[in-house]
Amino acid sequence: MHIKKISTKIFIGVFVLSTFFLVLSLTFVNYTFYRELKKNEIQNNLLASNKIRSQFDLIINLIQATSTYLFDNEEIQEYLSGQSPQSAGKISENLNNILEMQPFISHISLMKPDSTILSTDYGTETHLLPEYYGSYMENIQVISSEGQWFTTHFHNAARDSADKKVISFIRPLMNREQQFLGLLIMDLNYNYIQEMFMLSTILSDEKTLVINSDGEILFNFPYYTSYEPVLKQYPQLLDTSTSYSLEGKVFNLDSTIVSNPIKIADWSIIRIIQTQHLIRNTKKITYYAVIIIIISCITSLIYGLWLTGKITRPIKALSDACYKIKGGDFSLRVQMDSRDEVGNLGVTFNMMLDKLNSYFINELQEQKRKSSLEFKILQSQINPHFLYNTLDSIRWLATMQNITNVAEMTSDLTNLLKYNLKQDTTSALLKDEVESIRRYIGIQKYRYGNYFEVEYKIAEDTLECIIIPFCIQPLIENSIIHGFDDMDKNYRIGIESFQENGKLYIRITDNGAGMEDSVLEEINSSKVKSNKFNQIGIKNIKERIQMQYGKEYGLIYVSEPKEGTVVTIRFPYHLRDTLQDHEFANK
Repeated sequence: MHIKKISTKIFIGVFVLSTFFLVLSLTFVNYTFYRELKKNEIQNNLLASNKIRSQFDLIINLIQATSTYLFDNEEIQEYLSGQSPQSAGKISENLNNILEMQPFISHISLMKPDSTILSTDYGTETHLLPEYYGSYMENIQVISSEGQWFTTHFHNAARDSADKKVISFIRPLMNREQQFLGLLIMDLNYNYIQEMFMLSTILSDEKTLVINSDGEILFNFPYYTSYEPVLKQYPQLLDTSTSYSLEGKVFNLDSTIVSNPIKIADWSIIRIIQTQHLIRNTKKITYYAVIIIIISCITSLIYGLWLTGKITRPIKALSDACYKIKGGDFSLRVQMDSRDEVGNLGVTFNMMLDKLNSYFINELQEQKRKSSLEFKILQSQINPHFLYNTLDSIRWLATMQNITNVAEMTSDLTNLLKYNLKQDTTSALLKDEVESIRRYIGIQKYRYGNYFEVEYKIAEDTLECIIIPFCIQPLIENSIIHGFDDMDKNYRIGIESFQENGKLYIRITDNGAGMEDSVLEEINSSKVKSNKFNQIGIKNIKERIQMQYGKEYGLIYVSEPKEGTVVTIRFPYHLRDTLQDHEFANK
């Protein structure tokens, strides 16, 4: 089965995550940051390019204010009413002063109802002016009392070489009784306005035109550009009463078209600005933002590769170590240089290997000890039929010769050997073990006579308990051989059993010679081998108990010199009826 490496998984995860954030960031920059920045920059540039509109508004307002000044001038009213014809020179001087202060006005004319004209245009034959302005006198009722703008075309040989478009502000002049006195006619200085347009549009890199409510182009820059196609393409621009801001193609270039009304004149100023000029800073910022995002993603990928190696190298080392351990090499150890969680994992892994190796060594030693112990037990076994037949012959020979004690001793020995040889090495009932001890004591009595007495205190609820065989007899033998050294003393051996807190206790006491503390410590720590019965000593008894039941069970000696010795054996409290032991089930 193909196994994908964890480093590959981590790298793919980092790559996919980086790609996702790159696409998400670019989408965010395009649809949020770029568009909002573009919108704000267009607005800021439009505000900055509003100079031409502001200048034009200022000119219109000044002309309006000048007309109001002349409207209220008493000398002009008296002149037009015929009360002071001699004031024409002074009025003409005043009008010329106004032209000097306001260069955007080319001519100022006062026209009486009888078509008499007082004008600042000295280069024009005065009898020709009524030809061009007389029509306004006839339509006085359609001219607003506040003044109105008109566009005319005329050819004046004294002033122009061709047809000239003239934009005039015309206002009726009234006296205090609201009687019509004449017309005030102020012509815009077309050259001045064109120059103003030119300077403004060159600086702001835009195209500008002014149209009236009839859709007629009054001014435009550049001069030789035709804007009629633009007005046909965007007819809403002809509405001079509403502001518009449009984006579209003008002369095949992406452009922003802004239309603002000049309400005093019922005109509209239209500016056409190429979009790329408006958003050059936005494009620059967006370009840098994209570069930064790409660099960040590349950096993230490089960091992801480094982090992947940093994480997976120790994990791979652990994986390789596990593979070798699987083959049986427990001497291997991993080297972790990091001091983080992975480093702690490596230290713990090495500690686990040390403990596991120690467990295997201990288990091997236990198995060797167990095999050695079983071998020793096997060594102690001889042909049981040969022993039984020989002892039976001795018993019958002693009986025939009336040697009763020999016959009894031989009978006890025969029964003792039968019990020992037919018994397995793992379990026995306490009552059978006590019966075997009685036979052993009977045999020892023939040897030592009344040298010692034995007292039994076996609790009834412990007789059916399961213990390991041959664990009591060697301890009694030690008491007899090593504890009773004075033939004149009345020695006693006590054998007691009881259960407490779910455990079985067997206690053997004697009033023999006892032991020194040093000897007692060696015996309890299993550092010294004592004399053995059938080559099974105290150490072997403790090892057999702990091997079968665990480290919390075993035996312990308590002794005082010249006072005696107490040895206590501890087993789990297991009854034959409750323990599921197949060996007893087969019996």
